[in-house]
Amino acid sequence: MKYRELSKDVEGPILYGVFENTSEIENQIFLIERTKFVIGEIESDKIAERELKGLLDVQIDELNSMIMDNIYSAAEDLRWTHNGFEFKIKNSKTLNNELSKICERIYHKTPIFDNELINKEKVSPAIYKPRKTLLKLLIESSEEENLGLDPDTFPAEKTIYLSLFEQNGVHAGDGETWEIRSYADEDQSDSISFGMFVKKFFEAQKQARSP
Repeated sequence: MKYRELSKDVEGPILYGVFENTSEIENQIFLIERTKFVIGEIESDKIAERELKGLLDVQIDELNSMIMDNIYSAAEDLRWTHNGFEFKIKNSKTLNNELSKICERIYHKTPIFDNELINKEKVSPAIYKPRKTLLKLLIESSEEENLGLDPDTFPAEKTIYLSLFEQNGVHAGDGETWEIRSYADEDQSDSISFGMFVKKFFEAQKQARSP
């Protein structure tokens, strides 16, 4: 099929959902555009304008429901494809599983970071200041064990450091000297690739701050 062939040329993490029967969606979009046009033609009738705006909200909600109900169902007229392969999506769980597989393949060098503070769409206030503190420590104290953090306390910046840098082997030492690793390690190649990026970034920051 044409859409499957087109997806072969896309390397990014994009899962395409293609509606083969779009007549209902097109009709609903037509109704929305018609209502918008009528609202634009009203000059001074505030009551009619209010009623039409309410109708427009209902029509938009109906369009969203029409699309979302199909996305999270096994609708026969909705085809899912990525990189030339077609997928059968039965429900939201199946969709999330396929998206996870695509992300794992595309972003395979991303280290695993298990921390509930980042499991949100927006940065939580609880992580905002610790994030800045951790960045400062990485720039100024990367030669110290645990970035010089107190071994007996566990502030938020330390839990982030342990999850992302220490457990992944990105920041490590031999007992005397510590560093952000940038050399190849077969067992931790993904984390070390991340470490190379981090080390270059912080070296550049140090140079920028030098007089």
